[in-house]
This record gives sequence, structure tokens and C-alpha cells, in this order.
Amino acid sequence: MISPRAGRSGELPRAAGPLAATLVLLAALLAGPVAHADFAKGRAAFEHGDYALAYTELIEDAQNGNAEAEFMIGEMASAGLGTPRSYALATEWYRLAAAKGYRPADVTLGLLYLHGAGSEDEPTRVAPDPVKAAAYLKIAADAGDAEAQSLVGQLYTEGNGVPKDPTLAKHYTLAAANHGIAAAEYNAGLLILNGAGPAADLAEAYKWFALAAQVQYPGAEQNRRFVMGRMTPEQLKQAEALTSAFHAAP
Repeated sequence: MISPRAGRSGELPRAAGPLAATLVLLAALLAGPVAHADFAKGRAAFEHGDYALAYTELIEDAQNGNAEAEFMIGEMASAGLGTPRSYALATEWYRLAAAKGYRPADVTLGLLYLHGAGSEDEPTRVAPDPVKAAAYLKIAADAGDAEAQSLVGQLYTEGNGVPKDPTLAKHYTLAAANHGIAAAEYNAGLLILNGAGPAADLAEAYKWFALAAQVQYPGAEQNRRFVMGRMTPEQLKQAEALTSAFHAAP
């Protein structure tokens, strides 16, 4: 959540309009490199919370195209750590990192566009954009990121940023659930119950709710008990065996 400085003062100029705002972003992204930068030193400073030093050490690598440095500069810009806060500039750094295949940047951009960033009167605000959110999250999901898979499954369930698609919703949700993502486990239980009607696999639904309940996911224990109340003793025995046998994929 970082934003590179636009000038030596560290102040980000106020943009008078769209063109001025674009010029500010370009100036910050393309400003000359800082002398004696050291990526390893910058990353260590970032991890230890010394963001002023991290920014100084990482900005040259970011400007020279290092995707991890671009992402970390984006993180600092977004949070105002070591540099003035700018959601718009953070977004540009994330985009640069994502374009190089740095998957954490895709997830971050997906979340940023899903929820938006900044208040209505924030000059660098990024407005919610579910279509962009879905696009970035799907890239990460298809690359195997379990958190992104969970979110994409939810987007397909709701038709948020993508058309409603129960088949794809189940595909992504189960992929994430099999990696032990609690929200996906809970949603998998719901999809099984709501999508199959009387033919629902109660043992499978029970398993997912029970697994989510183990980490106190909201509503999971209540739903586990609801499903249990509809099961025969034999079904419950099967469901408990499925739950005990589950091991999340790495």
C-alpha cells in the first residue's frame, strides 16, 4: 500500500484534473532512481517495519521493474508508510507487479477493486469496480491461489462482476475449500444444500459446515446442527467419518 514520492519534499501535488492527475502518477512512477539502493536491505526494512528506509532502498528497484519491489512500494503507498498515502498511485504499482505475473498483486488489486479504497472526498480514492475485481481475482484463482478461489466462487454465486454461474461457483468454492479456506468450506455447504434441493448430499454438506465450525466460522455450527437434524444415524456416521478424514491440500 505504497506511493512513490512526487518530489523531494515528499508532498504529492494536488491534481487540478484528470490530465494533471495522470501527470502526477507518471512523474512519481518514472522519477529518477535513488542512489545506493539495496533491494535485500529494503525488503528487510519493510519486514521489520522501518518503512522510511524500506522506501528509500526499494524505490529504485521498483522503478527498474522488480515486481516484488513494485508490490511493496504499492503496499506502502496504500497505507501511507514511508511515503504519502495515495491509493491511486498504489494501484499503479500493483498493476505493474501484476503485469509481470506477481500473483499477490493480482489478489490485492482484486480486493482493492472489490471494496474500493478511500473516502468519497479522498483525492486518490479508488472506486469499487466489481468487473475489474473479478478479472484480477480470477487470474490469481486460476494460478492456484486459494483465497482468490474462494472469492471468485462467491462472485459467481452472487453474479457480482461476472454472470451468475452455479457450476463455476461450485468449482472455485470447492477448490478453495479443499485447501482449508473456512469461508469456502462454509459456502460449499451452502451450495450443496441450496443447489441440490431434496437430493442434497447431506453428509457432504455436514462435512463442510463441521470443518468451518472447527475454526468458529460465523454460522457454521448452526448450519451443522441444522443438517444433523435432517440426517439418519447412518448418514451422520458417514458425515463424521468424512470430516475426520479430511486433510486440507497444501
